[in-house]
Amino acid sequence: MTKEEKAMHKSNKINEINRLIKRMIFFENNKNFSKLISADKDLNLLSKVKKHPLFLTTSKLCNKIEDRFLIFQILYAEKFQKMYLKNNFIKTSYPKCKIDLVDFIYILNNKSNSKNIIKLFYNKLVNILVSSNADYQF
Repeated sequence: MTKEEKAMHKSNKINEINRLIKRMIFFENNKNFSKLISADKDLNLLSKVKKHPLFLTTSKLCNKIEDRFLIFQILYAEKFQKMYLKNNFIKTSYPKCKIDLVDFIYILNNKSNSKNIIKLFYNKLVNILVSSNADYQF
């Protein structure tokens, strides 16, 4: 592969991982707010969130602003939804996670290295099988 093809392939993998990440977290029972919002969807909102004092707490979890924006939505759901929905805010929808938050943060930090993500899920699967005393052979 050429350099351009490698860069495009890596970018496509990261985009797919971003889509996967958004599907792992969802919000129930709220027609106004049902999924995570991308940082690039509303740049004014991103700048407001970046100025919020609690946004600083996300800096220890991730380096990229876009990823910290997602974590802020999960950890501080009510504050974020009030900022996002403004006058349409009725009640807070709290996130439902399909995976542990620690794993979610690990995936955010390892998006550029999909092998680490695969290894994480493989090890989790092996641990589940071993702990359930299943008779599987690898």
